[in-house]
Amino acid sequence: MTVFIVHAPDDAEAAMALESFLERRGHFAHREDGSESFRPLARADVVVMLWSAQTLVMSHRLLMERRALDAWAEARLVSLKLDHGLMPVGLRDLKIIDAPFAPQRDIAFAAVNKAIQDAMADARRLEAELERSAAPRAHSRMEVEDQAPQARRTPNGRLWAWVLIGVVLLGAALGAASLLAGVSWRLWAVLAGVAAVCALAAVAAVAAASARQDEALRKRLLHAPPKGTLSPPKDEAGDGLRGLVFMSFALPDAAVVGAIVDELELAGQSVGMDPKDAGSDAGWSGEIIRAIQAAATICVICSKAAFESDHVKREIYLADRYRRPLTPVFIDDVVPPADFAPFFEGARPLKLADLPNEGRGAALAQALTAR
Repeated sequence: MTVFIVHAPDDAEAAMALESFLERRGHFAHREDGSESFRPLARADVVVMLWSAQTLVMSHRLLMERRALDAWAEARLVSLKLDHGLMPVGLRDLKIIDAPFAPQRDIAFAAVNKAIQDAMADARRLEAELERSAAPRAHSRMEVEDQAPQARRTPNGRLWAWVLIGVVLLGAALGAASLLAGVSWRLWAVLAGVAAVCALAAVAAVAAASARQDEALRKRLLHAPPKGTLSPPKDEAGDGLRGLVFMSFALPDAAVVGAIVDELELAGQSVGMDPKDAGSDAGWSGEIIRAIQAAATICVICSKAAFESDHVKREIYLADRYRRPLTPVFIDDVVPPADFAPFFEGARPLKLADLPNEGRGAALAQALTAR
């Protein structure tokens, strides 16, 4: 396990102090200031971000934010604030440890040490949750191997019983016929050989059927979507998929988004939204990650409020992380800030600011159909 301490170059002294503190408590720590490429995270690694006023003016601030969001998406982020400077959008409402005064930082460093242990436990829980619900591998191979023989014994046990009964009856019929007809031992041997061949053929047929059944069961278990997973529904014609549309929006725009969603659903479109409460981080769990992974497109309702929303920023980041198509839907005449603009590169925006509320959903539905 490695604890990556990410900091601005001007905060190197605080980063070195934290590194020394953590190493005395048995952690292997590595400092990163963004001057070199960030190392990829291993399964047990944790990222500790040091935030300060210097962070927002550093030349590679966006790379540092990306590092933080990468760690947050895997529940491996610990944030430490060194002064009263502002936090970047997307990270302001997450848990943070305050350490504005250098003489009291040992207390904050102890809190960081505890937060690292909690992050490791949270990351394991999130990873297990996503693995259990991941499609197409809804079941582990061990579960499949445990279930397939059991399923084979249940239906095919009757077939084996019928084979044995058939062999016994065939033998009895041949014996009775031999006694009645007074046939020689040579004819009896021929008849016994025929019976044996028939029995072997029946056994081979049952074995082949059992193997086909096991293979079909393994495929079904390995590729069946898990119960409760959001997946794109079939269209009315049944000859394709109409993908789930995930709506990313700021809470102040809820009324506008509600009207758009109503028109989308009237047009037959399936819509998903994050049910989080304002100022709450409760909705950010494996469920929201699965919803974004299952979506065919992410519609970002772009407005002044959206570009100030931590939740919207993280939803856009998750869409980019899982390579889901983004559709920026502008309901205000605004320009994406510098930290949002890179996510919209290559996306085709839809500008609805000049349309009345009643027609925006229909325009969006038409645009989605055309794409």
